[in-house]
Amino acid sequence: MAEDALALVRDENREIIAALSRLGRDRADRPALLDDLAARVVAHACAAESEFDHALAEQAGEPGIAHRRNGERRRIERLLSRLKAVETTGRHFDVLLHRLTAELRAHLAEEEDIVLPDLRSTAGPAGLADLAAAFERRRRAEYERLRPR
Repeated sequence: MAEDALALVRDENREIIAALSRLGRDRADRPALLDDLAARVVAHACAAESEFDHALAEQAGEPGIAHRRNGERRRIERLLSRLKAVETTGRHFDVLLHRLTAELRAHLAEEEDIVLPDLRSTAGPAGLADLAAAFERRRRAEYERLRPR
């Protein structure tokens, strides 16, 4: 059950990376792809901040990681805002997209390599399943708020 909970988060990370790849490849649909990517990333960040960071600070006694990861998230959100402000066909967009890709890949890798294993060791299987379920509920609600149908 705990591994299933972690798989949900890993799957969402893969979706974000895939969305980044589509944004880099499909120049014609960049505005729509960028809107979707931004909603995915912001929803993921809100869920991780409210569920994982709080648990790490409380259970693992690592309040510093939450502060640092929040700083990373704000940098990523600023890059997304800058991408939305430039012409999607221009060179500047490609440069910003490259920076965003590097930042996101590093952030998500840390989540999978450090944050999730720390949560696994401190929360226990039931606690981890609860955290993953809360993460998914929050992520889905934020995404739907940002991208109403």
